[in-house]
Amino acid sequence: MNSHLRKLYSELSFLYRDIRSTCAECKDHDCEGYVWLLKDEASSLYDLNVPIVEINDSTFFIHSFEDIDGSLSINKPKPPCKLRCDGFCSIYDSRPLVCRMYPVGLVTVDSEVLIVLHKDCKFSRDINGEAKEVFITQVVEILKRASPNLLMEIMISYREVDAISAFPEGPNTFEVIIPLRSLINERR
Repeated sequence: MNSHLRKLYSELSFLYRDIRSTCAECKDHDCEGYVWLLKDEASSLYDLNVPIVEINDSTFFIHSFEDIDGSLSINKPKPPCKLRCDGFCSIYDSRPLVCRMYPVGLVTVDSEVLIVLHKDCKFSRDINGEAKEVFITQVVEILKRASPNLLMEIMISYREVDAISAFPEGPNTFEVIIPLRSLINERR
């Protein structure tokens, strides 16, 4: 795994150092669903015997798809992650970026990939006022320090995932933080 991604993991781990207690209290299912991966993450998780699904030789997911008559089905909108055990992630120390960032995530609006704060998360609902402003500022600062090439890879991977994904139960509820492209352009 490249050093830029490891550095981003480390900074996010520090930012989210206390989130597990909130997750332990959570009864929501918003962090479940199809977990997409960067190519390096897919390789690393494959080496750990985590089942990976690759689509079109470029889009990677942790295998949470249903098997119906020997074929993978993508009809379930938020399948439970098969790596969750008793409410906790069994690969927590090796979890992918999308999981490390949540409830911060990516959403496409009018062809623009945006960094957002998902409001369907207990952590997001519990944080407000000045604490929320500080949290969002810290997220942006962490992403500003990330390699522009890594940010571009994240955007390209997300666009590929988004092109084959849909939210059959309606859109997610989120608050826009910043367009991802602005962070990339700022660093180039």
